[in-house]
Amino acid sequence: MEMFSVILLFIIFMAAIISIYRKIIFRGVDYKCFFSTDQAFEGDEIEFTEIVTNKKFFPVPWLKSELSLPKYLEFSELQSSVTDQTRFVTSFFSLRSFCRVRRTWKVKCLKRGNFKIESIVISASDILGTVKESFFADTESFRTSVLVMPRCDDYSMIIQGMSSESGDIFMDFGLISDPFFYSGVREYMITDSMKSINWYATAREQKLMVSKNDYTSDISITVILNIQSSPFDSLGVSFPERTEKCIRLCAAVIRDYCSQGKTVRLISNYQRNGQILDLRSADMISLFRVLAEITYDIGENFDRLLSCVVPEISDSEIIIVSSFETEFCEVIKAEKINAHFLYSYMAGGS
Repeated sequence: MEMFSVILLFIIFMAAIISIYRKIIFRGVDYKCFFSTDQAFEGDEIEFTEIVTNKKFFPVPWLKSELSLPKYLEFSELQSSVTDQTRFVTSFFSLRSFCRVRRTWKVKCLKRGNFKIESIVISASDILGTVKESFFADTESFRTSVLVMPRCDDYSMIIQGMSSESGDIFMDFGLISDPFFYSGVREYMITDSMKSINWYATAREQKLMVSKNDYTSDISITVILNIQSSPFDSLGVSFPERTEKCIRLCAAVIRDYCSQGKTVRLISNYQRNGQILDLRSADMISLFRVLAEITYDIGENFDRLLSCVVPEISDSEIIIVSSFETEFCEVIKAEKINAHFLYSYMAGGS
């Protein structure tokens, strides 16, 4: 009889505990998470912090957070599973009465883009596992997104100038002169415009001479970016890595010219807010942020884009960044328009 009474009391006690836990298991429990920064560069390592607080007397012996986020944010110290484009990260906590647990994880940004934590599910249980409750945490109240800007690939060995009879001329990059800053004469080169010929010096030297201009920081540069990975791309990109190389080369050009105080005009056949991308700025970071958000939505065939915009550009040098050469690129070379070419297939690397 006594044994039966003890068992009955134990059952009643456990039922009461379970009932209480079911009502208060999340009462006084506060979950926060955030990235250490809202912007980074491709390849950077940032931090992700979770803070869980138990503000009540009853402990929470088992609590789990389940994060769903893009696979391009890699948690180096946590086991995670990846399916298609999503990464699932799980973390476990045990909370005493009136305590707070703070954990910081290293996160590597594998690819450029605008990434955010898509959902956070918080689950909790009592010590026996008889009570299991869960809820979705608010992802809008904290810094749960990060804009990953593209890394800069080296382009110094692949800049191509206009073609000549002997083929493409490889030029030093960054040579933008100011036509209003005269500094002498030099011998004519095949890439020079006929407008720059100094006829007085030509008559004196008995050979073609051109006016020489020094370099200033007031001249702008126009970068035309092709997001098509092949001439056959129309609605989407067939080879994303080719497009990514172009974006990295474009980022390097922007970095170098903006660091010299020059204004960069960025044009692309990427469709942004229903329109072709056309942005002018001297702020490197604002241009990098635009590059980070570029998707594979092709708004215009690149050849048609070139044929429309290049003839209208007269106040700056032109740099064309593409995965392949188009028919209008040949026209540009034949007409010796002041343009240079960066082809991603010549860059190498990944």
